[in-house]
Amino acid sequence: PDTDSLLDLYNYAMENDFIGTYGASKTYEMEVKFSIVIAYQEFYGHCVDMSRIDRLVEEINSHMSKAYKTMSDAVGHDFNPNSSPQLATVFIKELGYPVVATTDTGAPSTGKEARKIWMKQTNADGSPKYPLAFTLHDYATYSQLHSNFTKNLPKFATEDGLCFSEVTQFLETGRVSVKEPNYQSYNDTVKKYIIPREGFYALDADYSSVEARIMVSMAGCKNMVERLKDPDMDYHTSKASDMFGVPYELVSKDLRKMSKGVNFGILYGLGNWNLGVNLYGVGSKENSLRAKKQKELYFKGMDELRGFIDKSKAQGTTQFYSTTYFGRRRYYDPRKERTDRIERQSCNARIQGTAADIYKIAMVRLFHQICIRGWLGKVLISAFVHDECFLEVSKSLDPCMVLKVLRECMSLKIDGWCPLFIGCGFGRSWYEAKKTEIPVQVQDKFIDNWSDSGLDWWNGDTDKLFHWEQQQINDYRRDRVISYLKNPDNYG
Repeated sequence: PDTDSLLDLYNYAMENDFIGTYGASKTYEMEVKFSIVIAYQEFYGHCVDMSRIDRLVEEINSHMSKAYKTMSDAVGHDFNPNSSPQLATVFIKELGYPVVATTDTGAPSTGKEARKIWMKQTNADGSPKYPLAFTLHDYATYSQLHSNFTKNLPKFATEDGLCFSEVTQFLETGRVSVKEPNYQSYNDTVKKYIIPREGFYALDADYSSVEARIMVSMAGCKNMVERLKDPDMDYHTSKASDMFGVPYELVSKDLRKMSKGVNFGILYGLGNWNLGVNLYGVGSKENSLRAKKQKELYFKGMDELRGFIDKSKAQGTTQFYSTTYFGRRRYYDPRKERTDRIERQSCNARIQGTAADIYKIAMVRLFHQICIRGWLGKVLISAFVHDECFLEVSKSLDPCMVLKVLRECMSLKIDGWCPLFIGCGFGRSWYEAKKTEIPVQVQDKFIDNWSDSGLDWWNGDTDKLFHWEQQQINDYRRDRVISYLKNPDNYG
């Protein structure tokens, strides 16, 4: 009966052109194709190193114990770190942390949202204003991994370590969610134990500053689009250089962080007061004025961005939905949400939703290549994490040949846009592949020299592959520094 009803509903929707009425043709086509990619991912799953699982449990328990001891020593007594009321008493009443978020019942919260706000605030010297917020966040992260992963691993994994997670496709953000187990929540500690199955090597890839690149491209910021054609150009470093009048090469981590904070504040519609708190750690009239000035400096050379932001906010409050570049809609109910919240969500959804669309298109393209090249079962898409994919690749396939195909699938070329570069790496675990960031210029070298003929030494030795790529990256960085130092234009 359910199938019959579904078919009737489908025919009714098609006969009445629901898809065209709601501008969902591209979205429908994309999601139908992506559902097949999800099925492929769910069928093969991902692999946990069961031979070292006891060590992982010990490592997680050690992190939790260390974090708890730090917190209990700071307050001078024991408490239950898994109790929300006790955490609120310890952090807000005893330690004096400000109430920055509340629970559904209106009680002060020490949850993820509150911790993120506390962790952003700093003292005048740049040190954390609420250092134990970081400790609590670490404890919560490892506690979640214990509860949702290692504790239930016998239920999730086969004897040889294969886990078959369930992927939920239709989130209003355009992204996907995962459960049982949620591999999107794995931190670096767990990723060290996520390994390619026997006869495979790991390959991880993600987009570089994709949301910033989407933002300036959709806004039509021609000057910044041109600058971002250089793979070495980091968006937030470039904006910090503009904002603070510092040469690009001399932008410090703190200045880049401030530029990134202003970018976040503008897109999420933060007022000058709240942006001042985010940037300078405390709310004051002086910091509010400083934040206002930073906003103005941020738009330097990017006047088109103002119009894009205003249009994006208005889209949500006038037509009650926002659209991605590809036409995906996210709807808003003005009866249930405040206007300022709709404005923030609408602006962010256009960018984040476009990033989700690009990712899905890329994975559909990749799966198509897997099919036509006879790579089914040889190139496994083992995890989707927002703008990142984790692959397991058969050792029968040359790494540089697979890299070329992967990069071509992910690097969508859109007229008037800056390039969508990827970072990628090979490894013997998800952690190694993720942490190995092969620069675009080194990717070019791999593809130009070996994507057709293959590596003449490749015999499936993943240890040699990992050390070889590290050496190639180090050689490139060394040569870059030498070239910079030898260039008279850099003397000053």
